[in-house]
Amino acid sequence: MENQFVEIEKEQNQNKRPLFLTVLVILTWIWTAISIMNSFTALVNGPMDDEMMKEQELAAAKTISELKESGQDGEEGEFVQMIELGLERMKYVNEEAFIRNYLTILVVSILGAIAAYLMWTRKKTGFHLYIIYTLAYIGMAYLIYPASMVINMEVYINLLIGGLFVILYSRNLHAMS
Repeated sequence: MENQFVEIEKEQNQNKRPLFLTVLVILTWIWTAISIMNSFTALVNGPMDDEMMKEQELAAAKTISELKESGQDGEEGEFVQMIELGLERMKYVNEEAFIRNYLTILVVSILGAIAAYLMWTRKKTGFHLYIIYTLAYIGMAYLIYPASMVINMEVYINLLIGGLFVILYSRNLHAMS
């Protein structure tokens, strides 16, 4: 009789999702949900009008001016260059790549949410799909922007965070079938 209880307890522990996997999946769902909502909202609202673009340009100009005045624009003005490039990218997306940008983000984010769901249900297919999602997320900048507008630091940060999550998810492969 006691052996049966031990066997049942072992079986229940084997069927239990590891806590760390649960935390990773929830973090992934939070990130993908935010991306999906932002993309969907942008697609529904459409590109910014001229007035909104002017407001963004004024805000960027004010930030650049403050950085220069306070001497915090970096040794070679790299912070100012990043803000200017960000403004250039915003204009490019708004005028030339609006649908491509937000539709790509939407599709890739949905792929990430599906991968997380599959890992939630403890399927290894979810892990493999998550790797594809991570690679797609890293490469999105090259699909959306011309090469001159790709910010290398953005790619490196996405590579670092995506790679870290892939490694952390791989630590839970034993719990997936």
